[in-house]
Amino acid sequence: MKVLIAVLLMPVRAVLCGYVITVLWAWFISPCFGIHQISIPYAMGLSLIVNFITYKDDLVKKEYKDDWISEYILSTITLPGITLLFGYIYKSFI
Repeated sequence: MKVLIAVLLMPVRAVLCGYVITVLWAWFISPCFGIHQISIPYAMGLSLIVNFITYKDDLVKKEYKDDWISEYILSTITLPGITLLFGYIYKSFI
């Protein structure tokens, strides 16, 4: 059941992270380098590439935790929100 929940949350997490990347891109990359803004699917692709390059296998560590699914759900919600919050704060200094 936990694995099913994690699999069902993967697209939600991808879209949320894609949205955050598009906002951060519009705030920082586009004005700085004068390039176009990107859409959520492009941002999801960029996220996929970065995650692939920087992948760290901690599956063994999570295997021994009973509450890994709650951590996954919490990080799906909080990570994009906190990233966007800090991006907004950083943007105010530009």
